[in-house]
Amino acid sequence: MTYLKNKLHIDEIFDVIVVSYEVGSRKPGTAMFNKVVSQTHLRPAEILFYDDKQDNIASAEAFGMHGRVYKNIEQFKQDLAAVGIMLK
Repeated sequence: MTYLKNKLHIDEIFDVIVVSYEVGSRKPGTAMFNKVVSQTHLRPAEILFYDDKQDNIASAEAFGMHGRVYKNIEQFKQDLAAVGIMLK
């Protein structure tokens, strides 16, 4: 996450960034997803969830979020650009 904040400045683009180790919740349990919803004030269907593990993506999608597997930074940038979010 430090790389994404320091190099890509995602904290300047997104209002809220929720990281499991910072909130003390583990995925794929629903506690993490409930934290995301409460901190963002969004419905699950309005949230794009990234993780490097398919099991966590499947859990996020079962919760109602849009899930994407994080593979590398270029793929991450392309995925976000596809929904109108441009990173530096």
